[in-house]
Amino acid sequence: PVSYRKIKNRNEIALDFDPYVAFWLVFDPSSKKQPVKDTKKEVKFEMRLNDPWLVSFPETDSVWVTSARTMIIGNSGTQKEYLQADYDDSDWPYVNIVGNIRLDGKWKASMFYNPDPTSKRYYRYKFTLSSDPQGAIINVNGDNAVKVWVNGIDVPPGKNASSWSAFDSYNIKSLLKKGENVIAVEETNNAGYGWMVLQGVVLKADGKEMDILSSKDWKESASLHKDWQKAEFDDSSWGAPVLADDKVASFNFLRMRPPNKIIFTKSTVWWRMKVIPDAYYLSLPGLNKNAKIWIDGKQIKLKGGKVAIPDDAKIIVIKNGEEANGLSQPAFFHCRGKSSSGLVSWLDMGLRRYTGFIDYETSFNMSDAGTAISIDLGKVRYMAEVWLNGEKIGERLWPPFVFKTNKTKKGNNTIRIRVGNLMVNKMGGEDDLGKLRTWGWQTPSASSFEAGLFGPVKVTGYK
Repeated sequence: PVSYRKIKNRNEIALDFDPYVAFWLVFDPSSKKQPVKDTKKEVKFEMRLNDPWLVSFPETDSVWVTSARTMIIGNSGTQKEYLQADYDDSDWPYVNIVGNIRLDGKWKASMFYNPDPTSKRYYRYKFTLSSDPQGAIINVNGDNAVKVWVNGIDVPPGKNASSWSAFDSYNIKSLLKKGENVIAVEETNNAGYGWMVLQGVVLKADGKEMDILSSKDWKESASLHKDWQKAEFDDSSWGAPVLADDKVASFNFLRMRPPNKIIFTKSTVWWRMKVIPDAYYLSLPGLNKNAKIWIDGKQIKLKGGKVAIPDDAKIIVIKNGEEANGLSQPAFFHCRGKSSSGLVSWLDMGLRRYTGFIDYETSFNMSDAGTAISIDLGKVRYMAEVWLNGEKIGERLWPPFVFKTNKTKKGNNTIRIRVGNLMVNKMGGEDDLGKLRTWGWQTPSASSFEAGLFGPVKVTGYK
């Protein structure tokens, strides 16, 4: 029950909201007005339950990992500073470790707009290279379908070429040449308005990057012309493309993943993974056979696709050879038993894409049996159940996370707190694997919601 005030024909209620917290309000017009009772009691004692706590996974023995802090460098040497547990990797982005390795860029390109239903638009962009490139990649998306040509050569369509909800990335290095080049794109609109966006990068011979962005510098035609895809075609009669307004562009960019950013030219890929609680080995299916692995700075061998994890290990570092291939399946930490932990975020435990439960256990002493107490968990993300001496005393889905009982006993009392989080982190893992490529779901690759028992946890006894 919550108290409220009636003001003329409305009810006024005071509620404190935290981010991602919601309330259901239910009014019973038939109930009689009840005075708010003064439930204040005289405090007998107050104690804070300090670290360490024993933590464990009550409903699983394995936790999967789909992304890791990643650094890609242009040499194959071993960077010794990367191997240390205390190395600051906060500026390393989280990157998907399954399948082709990619780094996220940011959309800088303009979005072209086609206002005519059931029509096509033809786009061309010319640029000059002083030498053959070291590499080149473009990311292309359109509503409802797109086709791409480079210097008149048809680029085989990707799996998303007819999907307006996701882009395809194309390696076009072999299609570019020294001198003048042209990229041509056909956009087909089937209903409503249509649009097209292209963003890429060319790694030039001198190691510098050149952006390729759909912009007002392109040419557009609503009519089909013979050989329009070729570099020698005269597009002087074509006009500048129509750009989408902010409303259309922001809506469609919001749905899309960030564009692929990195060109892999014998780059060395480094991963850093925090060791999660209770883990005793890590499975790395499909890891490159030339990869090297360190745990807290000590090199470890891979046996049967698994890495044994010593007690109290903190960080796993993997040097993934000179190839752009990740794992064939998500990595798995296998867990057993219990481990010590402070009351920290699950993100700090390495549980970035984990949705589920963790149990926290500790104990405290009582001088008498049957003392009425309240257990205040402090900050919880996002739900909690509490057991005292093996007997459940309550659960809550929202604050305040306060539980009252008189089931105490003289001497040592054990408390177990089960905390659960939200589904979004698990869905982010599915997104890492490319399984959420439908419109309406956005999971930025760098985002995960914090979770856990943060406390302070206090036990208060009353006379």
